[in-house]
Amino acid sequence: MLILSLNVATDGCAAAFLRDGQVLSLVSQECAVGQAEILIPMILQAAEKAGCSLKQTDMVAVARGPGSFTGVRIGLAAAKGIGLALNKPVVGVTNFEACAYNLKKKAWIVLESKRDDYYAQPFDENGKALAAPSVMTAEQMKEFLPFNVAGDGARRLKEEFDEKGIGEKITLLPLFDSSGAVAVGLLAFEKREVPQPPEPVYLRPADVTL
Repeated sequence: MLILSLNVATDGCAAAFLRDGQVLSLVSQECAVGQAEILIPMILQAAEKAGCSLKQTDMVAVARGPGSFTGVRIGLAAAKGIGLALNKPVVGVTNFEACAYNLKKKAWIVLESKRDDYYAQPFDENGKALAAPSVMTAEQMKEFLPFNVAGDGARRLKEEFDEKGIGEKITLLPLFDSSGAVAVGLLAFEKREVPQPPEPVYLRPADVTL
């Protein structure tokens, strides 16, 4: 099974091709804006590196958030469009799940909200969620100390705890895949029998002023 995997939900843009759980290619770029312009060329570049054609894709996997509202929408729109054009299934994976993939330790996944709080969800050592995702401040997360933490908000959280003099109670874990695209593809392959819908995960309303 050839899977095209996309992650545009964070401050970056990434595309990967995987075949039967094996990574064929990964193209990624850090960027806070402009993902819509670079995503399709990035997908074609990833296909060329993988030595395959986009038309050969059997499934499209996509990160569905939480994260950048714009990035989530761009990734989902591209994935759904490609899936529709190829008549292939589109599978959604949360960024929490992607970050928890292959950690092999109980941990909190903490994602950047770009505010004073964080998007957070706890996972066990097998990558299974222990509670629903939520929006939490560092003060609220103090009650769970000590704990392991991973995700793009982990370092900021550690710095907040350092300022409070309790930084030694939190341990930063390295991510299996910093871009997230490979982990999204591997999870989609593992969960292909009971796939998640490609619907966005928003933990708060968008910042829109009418």
